Amino acid sequence: MGVAVSIVWKGENAEEAFIPVDLKSIERITISGNIPAGVVASLKAIIKKLVPKLEIIVSHSKFFENESWTEEIKKIPPLPKDKLK
Repeated sequence: MGVAVSIVWKGENAEEAFIPVDLKSIERITISGNIPAGVVASLKAIIKKLVPKLEIIVSHSKFFENESWTEEIKKIPPLPKDKLK
C-alpha cells in the first residue's frame, strides 16, 4: 500500500514549490480536473519522456464539476440545525 501525497502550488516563484522526491517512489500522478485535456495529454507525454523506464500512471481527475457526483450530493438531505453546533 502506498502513501498519498498532495502537492498544491500557487505563486510566482517555482522554487517555493520544489520538493525533492525519489522518482522511483512515484506510482501515480493525478492531474486536476480543471486542467484542459490537451494540457494533460502534453504532461503525460513529457513525463513518459523524462522517466521512460518508470511505470508511472498519469490520470486526469474526473471530480472537477462532475455532473453525476453533483447530482448525488444534491440528494443528501441537510443536517438538522441542532446537529450543526
